Amino acid sequence: MPIWIQVLQALLTPAIAIGVGVIAYMQWRTAHQKVVLDLFARRIAIVEMVETAVDSIYENKEFGDDTEKLLHDCVRRARYLFGADVMEYLKSLWFLAQDLKRHCVSLSVTEPGPKRDAIDSDRNRVLRAIFHAHREETVFFSYIRMDQKLVLTPLQWLVERNKIRLSYADDKQR
Repeated sequence: MPIWIQVLQALLTPAIAIGVGVIAYMQWRTAHQKVVLDLFARRIAIVEMVETAVDSIYENKEFGDDTEKLLHDCVRRARYLFGADVMEYLKSLWFLAQDLKRHCVSLSVTEPGPKRDAIDSDRNRVLRAIFHAHREETVFFSYIRMDQKLVLTPLQWLVERNKIRLSYADDKQR
C-alpha cells in the first residue's frame, strides 16, 4: 500500500474526532442558549403579571380579590426565579396593596365627613406610592436583559480577532 494512503488513513481519525468535537460544542451552545431563553420567558411572564396587577390597582383604585390573587401568585413564583432584591420589592408592593385594601374597606363603612376625607386622602397617597414605586423600579432590568455573551464559532472568533488585530495596525498593513 502506498505511503500517501497510509498517511491519509492516519489523518482521517483525528479529522473525524475534530468534526465530532465541533458538533458537540455547537450542540452545547444551542442547549445553553435555549436554557437562557426559557429562563427569560419565565421571568418576563412574572414581570408582565406584576404590570397587570399594578395597572389593575391603578385603574380600579382598589386592591380587588383577582388582583390580590395575581400579585400573590407573582410573589410565590418569583421566589425561584429572582434574587432577594426583587423579592423585597414585591413584598413592599404587597404591603402597599394591603394598605390600600384596608383604606378601601374603611371608606366603604365610613360616613361622609372629615374622617372619610382623611381616609380617601390616605388611599390616594397609597395609590401614588404604588404607582411611583412601580414606575421608578428598575429591579427587574438586570434579570430580564438578554446580554449574555454570544459564544462564537471558531470561524467567527478568528474573524473577530482579525478585526481587533487590524484595528491596531498601521495604514500600510490594511
